Amino acid sequence: MSNHIDIYGYVSYQPEMVLIKVAGEEVPKVVFQMLDRTANFQKKEPMFVEVQYMKDNAANIFPYLQKGKEIFVMGHLDHKTYVTSKNETKDKYYIMADVITLCGKKDNEDAEQ
Repeated sequence: MSNHIDIYGYVSYQPEMVLIKVAGEEVPKVVFQMLDRTANFQKKEPMFVEVQYMKDNAANIFPYLQKGKEIFVMGHLDHKTYVTSKNETKDKYYIMADVITLCGKKDNEDAEQ
């Protein structure tokens, strides 16, 4: 059984970048939400999904991931369990991106450079 997801849409909230320790080294991790437009005709409600991207070039793509940017993400569904401050166990599902492709027209700033 394969756990592979391709999703097309728009960055819906301004992304955040944090540095996390992996095997003693700091690695950039970009986290953002996107509006799924992959199969818009199949859904009555818009679907927002969290995407996490933790690759060496995460810091390079971060400035281009602005709210409203059209993107295509390839990755896999991931899951973590956590305990809230009220001692409740919760599950969180998100897409761990392997590839993020910037789509659409270049921003005016990019076009001028």
